[in-house]
Amino acid sequence: MAVDLQHIAAHFLRWGLLGREFTVPELALAVVHAKQPSTNDPGRFVPVSNPLELDAAELEGLLAGLAALCARSRKRVDVASVLGEMLDEAYRRAGVLLALPQATSGGG
Repeated sequence: MAVDLQHIAAHFLRWGLLGREFTVPELALAVVHAKQPSTNDPGRFVPVSNPLELDAAELEGLLAGLAALCARSRKRVDVASVLGEMLDEAYRRAGVLLALPQATSGGG
């Protein structure tokens, strides 16, 4: 699997994440970290054939990095729940998150 960053950014914008939860420069830094997770030193970056294409592991890293960024801006420490909220919102806006029927109380 490979996903183009322009496609991802368009969806982040459509879902209200890009521009509200994080900026384009912050997205760019998160992508660099996802593509080069072993170092923060640009002099040690390994050239890649397509820097705007993310594989599954890089996409996971990008989402985790963006969740950490959002958690920090919201002054929260629970990155996992922020990631869950981001994904819920994205899935809801994409129309793929279905509401579960409410459980009825009472003996039956």
